[in-house]
Amino acid sequence: MKIYHNINEIRFNVNRVITVGGFDGLHLGHQKLLDTLITQAKINSLNTLAITFDPLPKTFFNKNCPTSILTTTKEKIDIFTKKSIDELLIIKFNEEISKLSPYNFLELLLDKVGFKIYVTGENHTFGHNREGNLEFLKEKYNNKFNVTKVSHHKKNTDIVSTTLIKKLIITENIEYVNDFLGYNYFLIGEVIAGNKIGRKLGFPTANINIPLNKITPKNGVYLVQVEFGNTKKWGIADIGTRPTIADSISEKQSLEVHIFDFCDDIYGTEVKTTLLKYIRAEHKFNNTNELAAQISKDIALCRMMIR
Repeated sequence: MKIYHNINEIRFNVNRVITVGGFDGLHLGHQKLLDTLITQAKINSLNTLAITFDPLPKTFFNKNCPTSILTTTKEKIDIFTKKSIDELLIIKFNEEISKLSPYNFLELLLDKVGFKIYVTGENHTFGHNREGNLEFLKEKYNNKFNVTKVSHHKKNTDIVSTTLIKKLIITENIEYVNDFLGYNYFLIGEVIAGNKIGRKLGFPTANINIPLNKITPKNGVYLVQVEFGNTKKWGIADIGTRPTIADSISEKQSLEVHIFDFCDDIYGTEVKTTLLKYIRAEHKFNNTNELAAQISKDIALCRMMIR
């Protein structure tokens, strides 16, 4: 997949089918769009191009009260790559872009990018004040390119959406969240220095920096997989405030992962942590001996699950 971080980097090519959106979470609804994009490209012998924004418009317009996100740009690239999209254009969302009318935004894409088919969801909006929509595309541009509408994706009776997944992710059932996403929820962050308490307890951990504004699941212990470089390992993660060993009560979440059968130094390494199963709630123990005993039980349970 070819990635462009600036619209001026992309070469004009009318032989494209495109879709445009924030794609926060790249859940099953978004993937339905991408599957349609790929199908239309095959039928019409076109290249596939997905266009997204960094930061997300909602983040840009809420600088003083940052909104939580399901996926960072780096994490979205990881998922887009697995969908086998030909090209990805990441437009920097700034004051200039935010003020473009729907007409001017589409003219920019037609002039700088080029395409024959525009794949869009039912509720897709774009342009200044979100004035552009499906009806606008069909009424104003049906003589310049074809518009393919993709209906909502439903799982059971629920319409899959970013908003719904954000509500679900703070519950205990990460597996239910993963079903709506169509993949296992993950975080990509750098391993940073910690206080080495885990090592003193006999369970060394990688302290992973949680990306800014990234929404994290409910505090607790999880069965995870970690990936870095060409290495993939099982592990157990604690998401929370470390109430037993913290010097004071903190609202800031930390992510610590004990990687099974691994003891190498990976400080500064970028790690992908995939959350597979919620094991238990975070708990304040009376002392570190009780904590260590519980960690041993947690690890034994997780090892049984992966046999």
